[in-house]
Amino acid sequence: MPRRDKRRAVSSLSDLPLDVQDVPRFVKQRNTAANPLIRPFVYPLVGLKNDGTVPVVGSCFLLAVGKTRLLVSAAHVFRGPQNPLGFIAPHATGSSYLIRPQGQLVRSSVSQLEDDPFDVGVLRLGSPTSAEIEHVPAIPMDLIDVEPRQSDVRFDVSKEMTAYCVLGFPASKNKPLAPGRLSRGVLFGHWSDVCDISDYVTAKADVRTHLVVPMARNGMNDDERFVVAPKPHGMSGGPVWRVRFRLPDLAITIRLVGMAVEYRKDIESAVALRIWVIMNLIRSAFPDLADKVPRATTFAETGNGSV
Repeated sequence: MPRRDKRRAVSSLSDLPLDVQDVPRFVKQRNTAANPLIRPFVYPLVGLKNDGTVPVVGSCFLLAVGKTRLLVSAAHVFRGPQNPLGFIAPHATGSSYLIRPQGQLVRSSVSQLEDDPFDVGVLRLGSPTSAEIEHVPAIPMDLIDVEPRQSDVRFDVSKEMTAYCVLGFPASKNKPLAPGRLSRGVLFGHWSDVCDISDYVTAKADVRTHLVVPMARNGMNDDERFVVAPKPHGMSGGPVWRVRFRLPDLAITIRLVGMAVEYRKDIESAVALRIWVIMNLIRSAFPDLADKVPRATTFAETGNGSV
């Protein structure tokens, strides 16, 4: 797990109610417990090049709203130069196969990325596709937390600790596949704390609608070895999870809190859209699902984040 050596995320580890030598073991146990719970729901979106190869163009995840399935990714992935051909999902047999989704696509904006502060696209899968992916893991609504938490804006040392994990399929780790060959690819997870408010200002990100998560590529792993994380291109559209863990038993609670939309090299951080904004888009675009989608009460009267 790469971590910054000059950021609050590192000093916060030293503030844990643990001996310093216990931190690597503690983090490894946390990740081991959480990964099986958060990793099954994310998939690589792939395109099709002229030479027939299949490159990763972004990441996505599935939401389960009752019997309806929604594919969620960043809007700029859907309208990129290589329009997504589909996503690669695991088959019940253990192999991987390409799903070419059909359905109704809605986006937060049809304009260019710089005019769209939210950058989200939601594809409501039609009946043929829904039947094809019945066995494919989708995130249920009870794993979504639309309310902001204190840990989203500062590190709070207590018996219940919080970490954030950005998941996705970096293109540098997922080379274009040869024609006729498919693989689910290499899924990468970056664990961290959240950024200071000053970084939100630098990123021009509203803390009410976005999360900014440190994502340094160079750092030390838990064995104090220097590591270089993969370039984040391809991770746009991946889910951001909040993982709470209680000491000393490491009881895990997971909640989906956002979706990665941008990497800011100047502050070495991922900018993520808060999940409540995506829920607003779903509620507005698909009124028949509105009563099944969680509603944020914190921003109910502000009008912020309406799409």
